[in-house]
Amino acid sequence: MPLEEFTIQEAIDSGRYRIRGGATRFARECCAFEPSEQQEEFFDLLTEMVGSKINCGLFDKGLTDIKPTERERSLSDKYGISIMSAKGTGKDAVIAIACKWFLTMIYSPKIFCTAPTKESLSQILWPEFSKWYNQTDEDGDYTFAFREWIEIEAETIYLKNVPNPKQENGVMKPRTAKINADSGKIQAALSGMHGEHMMVVFDEAAGVHDAVFEALTTTLTGLCNLAIIIFNPHRREGYAVSTHLDENISQNWELLHWSALDSNIVSKTSKERLLRENPIDSDLYRINVLGLPANSSDGTLIPYDWIYEAKLRDILVPLGTDTVIGVDPAGSGKDSTMCCIRHGSVVKKFIEVFATETLDIVKGVLEIAKEHNGKKICVDKIGVGKGVFDLLKHYHPEVYGIAVHEKPKKNGFKIYRDELYWRMREAFEGGNIQIPNDPKFEREISGITYEGGKYIEVESKMSMKKRLGNSPDRLDSLLITFHLSDTMLEPLFKEEEDLCPFDEYYESLNNGCTWAGN
Repeated sequence: MPLEEFTIQEAIDSGRYRIRGGATRFARECCAFEPSEQQEEFFDLLTEMVGSKINCGLFDKGLTDIKPTERERSLSDKYGISIMSAKGTGKDAVIAIACKWFLTMIYSPKIFCTAPTKESLSQILWPEFSKWYNQTDEDGDYTFAFREWIEIEAETIYLKNVPNPKQENGVMKPRTAKINADSGKIQAALSGMHGEHMMVVFDEAAGVHDAVFEALTTTLTGLCNLAIIIFNPHRREGYAVSTHLDENISQNWELLHWSALDSNIVSKTSKERLLRENPIDSDLYRINVLGLPANSSDGTLIPYDWIYEAKLRDILVPLGTDTVIGVDPAGSGKDSTMCCIRHGSVVKKFIEVFATETLDIVKGVLEIAKEHNGKKICVDKIGVGKGVFDLLKHYHPEVYGIAVHEKPKKNGFKIYRDELYWRMREAFEGGNIQIPNDPKFEREISGITYEGGKYIEVESKMSMKKRLGNSPDRLDSLLITFHLSDTMLEPLFKEEEDLCPFDEYYESLNNGCTWAGN
């Protein structure tokens, strides 16, 4: 079916404004996509909003004498649709199908897709679009009815057989602006966002800079302009979550809320896994299972907002900054020692050393220090860690033994462990830490509580283990690196003659210990 360049009146006469039965029908009949009840509600609302904006716009331009209904006026005045969702509800699929519908069914369309990072679009949304573009049935035939109309490139999806393809209309393009982007990058992300028939999609919208939303809402003035915001509520603040929680903002949006427990595409097995991985009453349970913002109180040591923002952060580490290895030695009932690789303010990764014997643990730690140029090693020297510390300090020039239950270095804390946790909290609060995308670590660090009063007392490790169902090994390995963040002690073993040359010892290591990045 060839595409042509229409005027608005020609579009009316040709039926291009009939919306072709709606996005739900399009999903089923043109994409072989069977939506969940939540997704179908969105598709129906999207169809109704697009139709309302077009009908109101045409009436106001004098191109039709059909007076819009009160409902159509209400929808036409909205910026768009905001979906606050749990994990696993099919957010990316629904966006891909919605974009296909708008691109092929709406006259002279333009779509912009925005996310916190370019990788979010190139590695998630674009592949999701391609998935439904290339899907075949059991006979090997493509199921997308309008496949020949569309061309997919690395950074542009566009309609073929239109004047100047890839240029103005009939295109889908990416735009990104991180939550911590400067004003110049935000303006660049917004450049060119205008058109009579334009849809702007915000994927992972909780991580998109508020200024992008605020600037964009002043540009949604075309005949049929709307935005789709879809997000997992990692943050309690920001424009995305405010569309649901702030009455002054929410009145400008149509709102949908998707809980994983209510989704008929989240299998029983997946729901059980979500419940295992996200303890009930925790912030992660609210965010990932219920699709609600964290309910962090004043007693939460590190609110999830800070954790989420630390994942998005890009910190430049000054030249000459030492890499520190934090070591939480294997204790009773464990078969691995956890190591944290921290370069200045950047937590690079967590690595397990699969060993239980002291000598094998030390060999594994030294291997990791060698590979990652770890100049300093911090070791929890309580219990089994004492033997690891005693041996390590003979083979590495700068080793620190930390006894977390000793007296704090500063007043206001019950024990040194509480002081270390407070240093960690201050790093997150001040934006002075960057963490990897590690779900296991996120689970461990989320929901830690503390009590104030005469002194700060952080939730006990026993309580954490009971709440998590496992020992917070990643968290412990990072925690002890904060021993060096404020109190830098002298190396614990300085005598040159007592040190075995590091390279010489490393070369002597055998294969009795295995380790793997986790």
